[in-house]
Amino acid sequence: MRKLVLWALLFFSCVFASAQRLPRNATPEHYSLWLEPDLKTGALPGREEIRLQIPKPTRVLWLNAVGLNVTSVRAASGEREIPGIVSVEAAKEMLQITFPENVPAGTATLKIDYN
Repeated sequence: MRKLVLWALLFFSCVFASAQRLPRNATPEHYSLWLEPDLKTGALPGREEIRLQIPKPTRVLWLNAVGLNVTSVRAASGEREIPGIVSVEAAKEMLQITFPENVPAGTATLKIDYN
């Protein structure tokens, strides 16, 4: 009985963990953060740049995020910047970023402004 309970816990832990994993359509390589804390109000506006490797062109990227209000997001690839639209998946604590056209395969930089 004890083995059965342990196996059940392991199984459900794996199911839950895999449900929270991000799709593998982009691999982060480097993060740069700029923060401007306002000590009077407690606000924490900032900017983040994430260098990504994208194995094949994609129009959708997912990020883990809790409590962020994204004000601007764009993907830079070569000389181009493609603006993205953010949708919040609060229950999953994730952001979905959708682009009007494919972000090409290769190296790209995701630029995010938030508070």
